[in-house]
Amino acid sequence: MINGLLGRVIGILIVAVLIIILVLSFRGGDQVWDEDNIRLFISEQYSGSIQQINETIVDGQTVYEVDLLEATGLYQIVIDPATQTILSLTQLSKRENVTVEKDASQLEAISTEKVREIVNQTIEGDYSDMEITLRESGGNSIYDILVYQEEAYTEIVMDAQTGTINTITLREKGVENEQPPETLDVIGEEEAVRIALTHVAGKVDDVELEEENGRLVYEIEIEVGESEANVYIDAFTGELITIKWED
Repeated sequence: MINGLLGRVIGILIVAVLIIILVLSFRGGDQVWDEDNIRLFISEQYSGSIQQINETIVDGQTVYEVDLLEATGLYQIVIDPATQTILSLTQLSKRENVTVEKDASQLEAISTEKVREIVNQTIEGDYSDMEITLRESGGNSIYDILVYQEEAYTEIVMDAQTGTINTITLREKGVENEQPPETLDVIGEEEAVRIALTHVAGKVDDVELEEENGRLVYEIEIEVGESEANVYIDAFTGELITIKWED
């Protein structure tokens, strides 16, 4: 009799445990989604890029509104986080009417370590600091680089995807870019070309003496393979002012 009673108790306990497991399983399926769950769900269901996710209340119900940019346009998807279902999908605008502003984290670019490596191969002498800023210009990723040296600093504009240097500008600290006094002699064209070729090796196409922003400079066009560099040299001091590259 005791054995029979013990068997019943054990049986009841087993059934109770099974019921608890089933209840917990069903409750686990009632999880309310948060923003990370919503983002993962949309990424798995659609190929477009998520522009923003907003949590809001509609008719007393908490929902998530997701702005999704697809090939055909900008859409808004409303999702119920409690039932984990899509309540509506609405096209807000066609693709040609959508302007997408990229932040730095979305731009394609070489690493800052690679940028420093390229700059170190380009800049002569030591420097104390380097500032690197990534931005977008005309749909292209651009690095603006400031290299601080003891008595001057260098401004570099670099294509952030290829690492190609577009312009280099050298500036002396605390010195205005004014034309030197007329008592100074202008360096000769041959000397200007010689200086330019020490910075860019190639075939000289053209040399012009002209005034740029009140400063007398030599503009020297140099062919380098399929590219062309315009090298600007101060006509009085022989200082390299900037190099502009053209494809």
